[in-house]
Amino acid sequence: MFEARTVEPARLRVALDAVRDCAADVTLTVSPEGVFTEAIDSASAVLVTLFLGEEDFEHFRCDSPMQLRVSLADVARVLRAMGGAASVTLASRDGRSLVVCAEHGDGDAPSVSEYELRAGPGESPGIGADGHVDYKVTLGVGGERLTLIMQSVSTVADDFSLSVGGSSAAFSASGPVGDVRVRLAHKVLASQPNETVEVEAAEECSGKFAVKYLAPLGRARSLAPRVTLALSEGAPLRAELRFGKAGKLTYYVAPRL
Repeated sequence: MFEARTVEPARLRVALDAVRDCAADVTLTVSPEGVFTEAIDSASAVLVTLFLGEEDFEHFRCDSPMQLRVSLADVARVLRAMGGAASVTLASRDGRSLVVCAEHGDGDAPSVSEYELRAGPGESPGIGADGHVDYKVTLGVGGERLTLIMQSVSTVADDFSLSVGGSSAAFSASGPVGDVRVRLAHKVLASQPNETVEVEAAEECSGKFAVKYLAPLGRARSLAPRVTLALSEGAPLRAELRFGKAGKLTYYVAPRL
């Protein structure tokens, strides 16, 4: 038996939509520690992983680990149909279906809507990510600022270069219409944490990546105000958002050759 209840259904919807940008069907791996899923796009250019810890739910129960193969498109439609639900519960007894239940209203007798979605036995692809990567630099930046930077570089090219070294970072792009370069310097603003830029570099690193694969970060920025990028020569760019008590949404974007 698996059961997880959240009073923040909008956050759950945004997190699952971020994964759906990569793949429509995924395997939800449920354990006493929480819910995990991963997906890779059809071009094998971006991997996204999502973890929701048991402490991120108001109620969480998992009697034994299970895997459910579900359609995120169906789950998204159900969550949208539930509108402004006060709470949403995900449940499964045997892994053959995923029950999505919403409560509307307060008091002792809220209205309840329940959907039962077909699920199949799933097996996580076990793609893995950065267990073997020793990332040399990290860049912490506000999600809104990163979105604006991506919009800036996309005006001239489909790809951008990221260079980090010392106490600064630079995003640049070059295309038929011209060039653009956005520089960020390390700065910590206690009164404006979202404007803080944190650069940690053991050595200088650079890489070239496709803008479109970081676009979903803009749509997911309501999960967390800040994004942490990690870079190492020749390795995927890692972009990570941490939210709630243990929630983590991570993108791994393959470098352009």
